[in-house]
Parts: sequence; structure tokens; C-alpha cells
Amino acid sequence: MRSISTPSRLLACAAVLLMVTGCDSDDATSGNTQSLGTVHRDRIFTNDPNHPTPQNRTEGPIETEHGKRFSIAMLENASARLEWSASDPQPAGYLKAAGTSTEDTSGNKHAVGGGYTLYFTFQGTKPGTARIVFTNYCGTHKNTGCYSPTLQNTVTYRITIH
Repeated sequence: MRSISTPSRLLACAAVLLMVTGCDSDDATSGNTQSLGTVHRDRIFTNDPNHPTPQNRTEGPIETEHGKRFSIAMLENASARLEWSASDPQPAGYLKAAGTSTEDTSGNKHAVGGGYTLYFTFQGTKPGTARIVFTNYCGTHKNTGCYSPTLQNTVTYRITIH
């Protein structure tokens, strides 16, 4: 009878444990992008003084079907002072928020200066038009250490639901 080495035994135990308990992970990180629906990536602006970034801009319209999911992918990077949050879709009733997930885009989102993509997922609930406003924490909260008057403040996405 052949003996199994300790590292092999540990790997086998870990695999059995994962099969029994399951494994939670972000959809985008694990490669399961089905729940994200159609992904719309935000345009990335640089901090080039010769080409200033508009502090408030409007994008879209994004076209979707009621009952379908879509995601808006925003670049997050604490060292670049980009920290986004999304408002509730307005007017109410046309879209519902379906969650957020992340994808590492720099090799290690927990490393100093590391960036990643934050997916905001929504679902169309009935035909009409709505808007979602993304707010950059560092561009709008003056009492924080990351504030700068030249940072992007908001990005408004116009959404048409068919």
C-alpha cells in the first residue's frame, strides 16, 4: 500500500472541504460573468493637466431590456483617488440594483497603489428611462484626506429600458 505525502493529503482534504461546503467568491473574480449581464466599461480619464477631466459628465444612453441585467464597470484605485458609489436609480421603479462585485485589474487589489474594477449590477424592471449617478468620494467630500478640487465628482449614466 502506497502512502500519500503530507502536501498531497492537505490538497486532497482542501478539495473535499470545498466540495462539501461550497466556496463564496465575487462573480467577476471567479470568472462567472453571467450574473453581470452586459458589461459597460466607464471611460478612464488620466490626470493629464493638458487634457483636464470633466468633473461632472454624462454617459449613455445604455440600452437594455426589462428583466435583463447589465453592469457598469468603474475603475477603483485609492492611490488615484477614485472611490465610487452609486445612487439609487431615478426615477424609482425602472431599475433595481442587483449588487456589486470586483475584479482585480492590477495584480493585487490589496497592494498599495493597486487598482481594480468595481461592477455595479442593475436589472431593468419596466420600460422607460432612468439615470444612475456615480459619485467619487475623493472628489466630493472636502473633509477627507483624499479630496482634490480637480478630481472627477460625478458620472451620470442614462439608461433606456425596452
